[in-house]
Amino acid sequence: MTNILIVCESTNQRTSTSHILQSGGYDVVEAANTSEGLTCAEQDHPELIVLDARSSDVDSDAFIHTLRATQPTSAVPILMLHEDCAQPMHGTRTNGTSLNGAPDALLCTPIQEQDLLVCVQTMLRMRETQTTLYHQNQRLKAQLELLTIANRSLDLRVLSEQLLDCVLWMVGLSYGGIWLYDRDQIVCLAQRGLNAEQTGGSARRRVQVDSPFAHALQSGKAIYYDMVAAVGESSIPEKPHPLAIIPLMIESEGIGVLQLSTIDGSGPAPEDYHLLDTVLIHIARAINRAHQYEWSERQRYRLELADRKKDEYISIISHELKNPMASIKGYADLVLRRIRKNPDDPNRKGLEIISQQVKRMTGLLEQLIDFSRINMNRLKLNLEQCDIGDITKRVVEDLHATTTQHQLTLTIRDTPLIAPLDEPRITQAISNIIGNAIKYSPADGSITIHIKQHQTDPREALLSISDQGVGIPEAEQDKLFQRFFRASNVEEDVTGTGLGLFITREIVSRHGGRIWFESHEGQGTTFFITLPLVSVIEQPDL
Repeated sequence: MTNILIVCESTNQRTSTSHILQSGGYDVVEAANTSEGLTCAEQDHPELIVLDARSSDVDSDAFIHTLRATQPTSAVPILMLHEDCAQPMHGTRTNGTSLNGAPDALLCTPIQEQDLLVCVQTMLRMRETQTTLYHQNQRLKAQLELLTIANRSLDLRVLSEQLLDCVLWMVGLSYGGIWLYDRDQIVCLAQRGLNAEQTGGSARRRVQVDSPFAHALQSGKAIYYDMVAAVGESSIPEKPHPLAIIPLMIESEGIGVLQLSTIDGSGPAPEDYHLLDTVLIHIARAINRAHQYEWSERQRYRLELADRKKDEYISIISHELKNPMASIKGYADLVLRRIRKNPDDPNRKGLEIISQQVKRMTGLLEQLIDFSRINMNRLKLNLEQCDIGDITKRVVEDLHATTTQHQLTLTIRDTPLIAPLDEPRITQAISNIIGNAIKYSPADGSITIHIKQHQTDPREALLSISDQGVGIPEAEQDKLFQRFFRASNVEEDVTGTGLGLFITREIVSRHGGRIWFESHEGQGTTFFITLPLVSVIEQPDL
């Protein structure tokens, strides 16, 4: 039954007003003065206050101001009974929000019984409507906040704590927790007001078959228990407390549990649980997304760690193998020089093969070492101002001596083309491209190298290498610079590691340059390399 507080100094008027309200079915609390009225308002929690100000001694402004300034009574509607409505009441509410010293409604003498009851009924209905709207607004606000939180973070622990705080705010509770279910084990991600014995701390523990968590996860339905039944005798409070265990489901799979508990034995209103039901899927998805992200990050870290160890191992082994290879080649070359005067020496051919194969193996080891350095970010450059044309010319001369079946043509324009370069590394990159052109071109094939200042961007030098080789299948062209990749149309007797272009691109990129190609299968390939110049060359006037 609705509780109404009457504050009136006149016993007769207070009794008369009380009788009218009681006849209307209301419970009435009476206060003989404003001081007593403030005490009753705080203790009895009335839903409406009737202030009889027909006595000139009543300080209505101070009384109302005090009520408005006190949190428990600030929203209680106030009906003032006044002697003369013709006398203006400063601050009287007219727009639905009362000023600090003004009542919510005003009735003046003569006060009719029906008028009083209608006014009280209207004010109570307005209060109920306002309260409903306020709670709906708060629920929607909480729902929006929760949806915002659900998409804010991928840190599983931080996200879970923020979601739990928002859920507890939504349902008006202070105790609860969120657990993650993963491979028959459960771990507490966040908790409020629960001790380590209740939550299991941060350790993973196996879910007992007959536990409330297991039942909730298996059935996909919320379970309501006393805290004693749910978390054990060790955490019994002074009296049993209700507890809600709500599974977090994605489709038909349980990924966790939300636990809600209260300390005073009361639970959320049905509409609060209904609102919670509408956001459970968002909570589950957010936690699952963060969990998957955390798992993928752990896997990525493990793979990167394994990759680093592999690269370090390759680097160590390659260095260890280089030393005996150098000794073998040095000894073979020494013997070759000694028997050079005797072309009929039966050991000559074998020694030449040994020298060539050791040189090839050394090149492969160098590629593996560079590959490891790139992956470990240890490929260092020592930049000096160099002429790109001179470097390319020396590379062409060296490679020309290795083949008698291919024609290499070098054209250099706009000399000099000075750039900040690590000369050994750029030499390696250009050698890789021209060497591939020789390797994949047919006998008597022509390889053309052009170097000039870039017409589109004169701050760059442009190097192009064209061959008449097998070309690159269109479906495989986007993979060409990947490590260990070799095109499917390469003949089996053409050896290679699939690292040359990967290393070349890295070298060019670290110089601030670019590398790309144009190719049609069976029609050859043209590679392009740009490198930034130190200064722009002035073109002569035509």
